[in-house]
Amino acid sequence: MKQVVTNYSFSTSAKTVTLSDFNSSYPVDLKRLYLITDVTINTILFNFADSTVASATISSNNVITLSAVPGGAANGDSLQIVYEAKSTDPIYETPLLPSNAAQETGGNLATIAGAISSARLNVNDVFAQPVASSAAWTSATSNNTALTVSSLSGYGTIIVSFVASGTLTAGGVNFEAYDGTNWWPAPMQRGNTFTLETTYTLTGANQIWYGDIAGFQQYRVRLNPVITGSGTANIIINAMAADNVVNVIVGQANAAKLLTTTWLNDGSGNAINSTSSALNTYLTNTSVGITNPLVSTPQVGQSKIAGTGTAVQLNGGTSQVLTNGIIISASSANVASISVGGSGVNNTTGGTGNGYLLPPGASISFAMVNTNDLYINGTAGDYVSWAGS
Repeated sequence: MKQVVTNYSFSTSAKTVTLSDFNSSYPVDLKRLYLITDVTINTILFNFADSTVASATISSNNVITLSAVPGGAANGDSLQIVYEAKSTDPIYETPLLPSNAAQETGGNLATIAGAISSARLNVNDVFAQPVASSAAWTSATSNNTALTVSSLSGYGTIIVSFVASGTLTAGGVNFEAYDGTNWWPAPMQRGNTFTLETTYTLTGANQIWYGDIAGFQQYRVRLNPVITGSGTANIIINAMAADNVVNVIVGQANAAKLLTTTWLNDGSGNAINSTSSALNTYLTNTSVGITNPLVSTPQVGQSKIAGTGTAVQLNGGTSQVLTNGIIISASSANVASISVGGSGVNNTTGGTGNGYLLPPGASISFAMVNTNDLYINGTAGDYVSWAGS
């Protein structure tokens, strides 16, 4: 391991650095010497990887003789000597885990080993689950009987399963969590759907639920109403330390306030939305898929103002269905700006017109479904070119 040798003597006249703790039993090995720096004058005296500074030789097992010493260096200067020590060499910095127990002082190795042993974690301690709580309820089971997990410290998720045997004609369970003062309804998510519920009717299908109970002290499944029929409701509760990853469900309790707008293209360039009767017909009679936004041939053309102040329908009024929209560019040779808009677009400027002004050489894009929805107005003879897909 790398060590900074701290016991040495420095002679500038002899150009030597003597490592006092090294001897014939622990000789200095030049191949293990990395660096000698005179920290006082901030100058490197030896660098094993740099031939431009002094070279070094070893004599008498512990004397490093340098080929040169820079001016300004003094015998009393502080040196930083970096050396790759072997396990049998003098040690100046006790490693966290000594590689040689014979050189360990103060029982450090035993102390560290003991600490590691006592701190060793058992995977079962971290992820252990309590013994599953289970119950078998029948028509003889009293109303409000509860199956409870009493200690949830360190647990984040609860799993509940219900399996019926025989015939159940009535009965229900309530999922509840205890905060130390009150029992609260605890929403549980079904394992096979996005449904969240705090109660379940036992006449339904067998189910499994997952719920987040982090922070609660207890959890229970409570019977109410009572069971009727000859069957048995088998309930099992498990808790686990891992957090529950639930599906986030956004809802609106008042359907009248749930406002949505759905826009579709009927394939002929006509937009239909959720308020039109055509939507139901279209969805009923059409296989709805995802439209590929890539097209093999782009739609391009030019449109020219025939008379000043008279709106002209793009593409001569010919219907051209678009998937990705359209880009319109005004010719740089135009004498004035062109107004772009709907069928009533005018040629008025100065802030009182109703069109988008497209100066000569400028372009604008629109997410349109058909070229014939756009009109231009302007000066006779001015024109635009367009490209869509």
